[in-house]
Amino acid sequence: LKADAPAIVYTGRWQTTEGRKATSGIGDALECRFAGTAVRWYGDKTVGPGTAEVYLDGKLAAEVLTGGGGGAGHCLFLIS
Repeated sequence: LKADAPAIVYTGRWQTTEGRKATSGIGDALECRFAGTAVRWYGDKTVGPGTAEVYLDGKLAAEVLTGGGGGAGHCLFLIS
């Protein structure tokens, strides 16, 4: 899905830049309900520190490091 897909519900203070969504707010979240066997999350690695928690079926699946630099287009999370 792309960042503007209607299946994604954002809560908090998200910004949109060049078709990408980003937030630095504590507690900001997105939810996407789907049926499938795999999840891949592609995103940017920011210059500053950052982490995100990924929940699947209501359970913590991973804490993802989103900082450290490196630019756009990284696979930040993958499960299949």
